[in-house]
Amino acid sequence: MGTMTMNICNTVAMSDQLLMTVSINGAAKLNCSGTGFSSLDDVLAYVRERIGSFVGLARVTVRNKTQGWSRMLSLSRHSQACYARRA
Repeated sequence: MGTMTMNICNTVAMSDQLLMTVSINGAAKLNCSGTGFSSLDDVLAYVRERIGSFVGLARVTVRNKTQGWSRMLSLSRHSQACYARRA
């Protein structure tokens, strides 16, 4: 009987075709695709730039059409008022 291995390290190459979907607090805010990313950090920086400021939880789904994987990531941002209440 053979052994099956699974790649859990999602790599990104500059030529990979990526699809990105972002929802913030459950509402769809961005659907886009592109190439030229060298890492998931690059993808998240691009997403942050495109969606601008927000308060709450953002769910980012990245699908790498070239390599055949998909990954869901989360971003969160808090308002300044939230920090002021703690002081």
